[in-house]
Amino acid sequence: MEIFFPLPLFAARPPIIPRMEPTVFLMVLTAAGLHAAWNILLKTARNGEAAMTGLSLTYGLGGAAMIPFLSPPPPQTWPLLAATTALHVGYNLALVRAYREGDFSRAYPIARGAAPLLAATAAALFLDERLRPVQWAGMALAAGGVISLSCGRHFERRQTVAALGVAVFIAAYSAVDAAGARWSEKIGGTAMIYIAWAFMLDGFSYALTVRLRRGPRAFSAARAEMSRGITGGALAFMAYGLALAAYAKAPVGMVAAVREVSIIIAAFYGAVVLREGFILRRTAAAAVTVAGLAVLLAG
Repeated sequence: MEIFFPLPLFAARPPIIPRMEPTVFLMVLTAAGLHAAWNILLKTARNGEAAMTGLSLTYGLGGAAMIPFLSPPPPQTWPLLAATTALHVGYNLALVRAYREGDFSRAYPIARGAAPLLAATAAALFLDERLRPVQWAGMALAAGGVISLSCGRHFERRQTVAALGVAVFIAAYSAVDAAGARWSEKIGGTAMIYIAWAFMLDGFSYALTVRLRRGPRAFSAARAEMSRGITGGALAFMAYGLALAAYAKAPVGMVAAVREVSIIIAAFYGAVVLREGFILRRTAAAAVTVAGLAVLLAG
């Protein structure tokens, strides 16, 4: 019998896969596009918190619909499910705040660009994943691009801090979910067991949190954003479902890096469609970030 510490990331760990297969790469690339799409829907909503509530309920119901067709989650994943639920609630709250504070083309690249460096560090500490020096150099290049997004004539401190807070949550739940998906696949036979339970718990927990904070008007506000919430929830369900499946088959840092291709989409959308300005500087910063991530992947 294996003995597990309270935080299973420190316990006997699932095997680490040292590379990313082409099919996994395509999965994560698709997840990146879907992720940018639902974040655009959230940013452009009249009431971001209401849209996030509808979005969360949608993917929570999606996860619940899968559970009857799957085996129960392995006991090793229960603490991980509890941890990822708390982290995702914090992530959703931080994301809504970051978008409320200012430009989409600043908040999204900072949050998503900083996340791979933090996620790779967490994976190295808790999952025994080791990156080569050239890969860390790629991470540093990506971080430089992220930092440049927060610089300029008007330093938006509140939004930058909020976006970096989002990145911390992303890195934390990425490491936790990678461990959960790998245990689920190793013991239960499929990562879908963990994915379904994570979606159900994450989605319903956020909706409950908003209900407790805002009272009965929370759900009436969510109904006003119903179509946006359902569409965004479906996109989020597919996006993170693909990412979780990839975490079971490839290193956390690499998966997180490929997902950040969505940064380019966000930079162009914010600058061109939302007319947030600074198109050349923000596009260049986003390109530097993605170039750093490409070095990480190639290394």
